[in-house]
Amino acid sequence: MKALILSAGLGTRLRPLTNSIPKSLIRFGNKESIIHILNKLRELEISNAAINLHHLWKEIIRFFATTSGLEDFSFYFSYEEKLLGTGGAIINCKEYLSEDNFIVINSDIFTEINLKKLMAFHNEMKSDLTLVFKPSRKCFDMKIDSKFQVIEFSGKNFSPAPVAQGGIFTGISIWNPAIFEKHLSSCSSGTYYELSNDIILPLLRQCVNIHAYPHYEFWLDFGTPERLKRLQYHFKTR
Repeated sequence: MKALILSAGLGTRLRPLTNSIPKSLIRFGNKESIIHILNKLRELEISNAAINLHHLWKEIIRFFATTSGLEDFSFYFSYEEKLLGTGGAIINCKEYLSEDNFIVINSDIFTEINLKKLMAFHNEMKSDLTLVFKPSRKCFDMKIDSKFQVIEFSGKNFSPAPVAQGGIFTGISIWNPAIFEKHLSSCSSGTYYELSNDIILPLLRQCVNIHAYPHYEFWLDFGTPERLKRLQYHFKTR
């Protein structure tokens, strides 16, 4: 199994910090964000990871060239001359990721999710795509039915089934690579694709088997200064 760690973003909401540090190298809990992610991937014995690069990409390459303790990983760097969006980043790495189920994870989150349980859920549901969501009563960008199937994404409904719960997409997903050939064959590498409008919504229209896995453990997107402070406080008090 392989992984794609999304690390190309500009981190505009975290400026001026991200003027000199890419989001994936921001430190909390005495480790860089990407190290926390790699440690989490070890739970599934993943040792092959693609990393897409754009903003301050040389800093990320330098980090991997000078950091010890990563000898059990093999990295594939996917440089984007211009940002391709989350969907475009996945399509751009489709040849590398096409052998088996793979996980996609944002580099600007911290998660304590149990990846073994997530993978077991994905396999049990025979899912083509599993999106991890944080259950929420107030704000959500996903709606899920009683069988954990995604019936609405980004405000667009694709099923008359009653909504059982809603939540926030966490930036974590498991993909069956058969999706590339069966449903995304018209997507070309090097092209910008938004995840919701260009990838997820067309898949839902084609009735692809998309499930949602509830994330009850601690999770936080540290994309703003306020949330980064909250994450740092989490490590100080845990």
